[in-house]
Amino acid sequence: WKLLCEMSEATKDNATFHQLKPATSFVSTSLAEPVRLRIGKQGLTAAAPQTIPQLFRDCCQRFPHLPALAYERHNNNKGANSHHPLTTTTYAEYERNVEKAALALLHIGLAENSSVCVLAHNCPEWYYVQFGALLVGAVVSGIYLTSSPKAVKHALEASAATICVVGDATQLAKVYAVRKQLPLLRAVILLEESFEENLKAGGGYYLWSDLMAFRFDTQLRLE
Repeated sequence: WKLLCEMSEATKDNATFHQLKPATSFVSTSLAEPVRLRIGKQGLTAAAPQTIPQLFRDCCQRFPHLPALAYERHNNNKGANSHHPLTTTTYAEYERNVEKAALALLHIGLAENSSVCVLAHNCPEWYYVQFGALLVGAVVSGIYLTSSPKAVKHALEASAATICVVGDATQLAKVYAVRKQLPLLRAVILLEESFEENLKAGGGYYLWSDLMAFRFDTQLRLE
């Protein structure tokens, strides 16, 4: 990402073409298999390919002081709290939060060509995790809040998830019930509330607030 930020617009387009991996098919069901791009000779299809992280970075740097997100915090008992004004996040803040989320995911074991599942209601952290995962070469898959533990296991297994982000204790319990059957699942992040100390002591369970307060070393940023 640092290298992308330092490239000029002219060299960026040229470098993007040269970095494309050879591919023979327009579709794929594998995280590690490249796909062909439908690049034409005129119109929109003739534009230089651009990754989602590149597009996200460009937007954040073009409009750093404008609002990117506006939201109300969810309350487990009463839903969104309408008695407080909306919380606003600027594009500059959005970019910093996504970078921190990406570093947190790397810190707890997310690898390139793997996936993160999110089992949580709509919230800004959903977006931070999604763009953070894409930033480091992973993908994101959502799980319905109404899913049973069995359905949650299927979603985590089918997507080969190495990390699962859950919204609250109710969703955490579903993942906890099936985690021993999911050898690829390295870590679980709880967005809200807290959990019993025995979960933290057992390893592989993290609080979002703890990860966001962590100061990541320079080497991890360079990776």
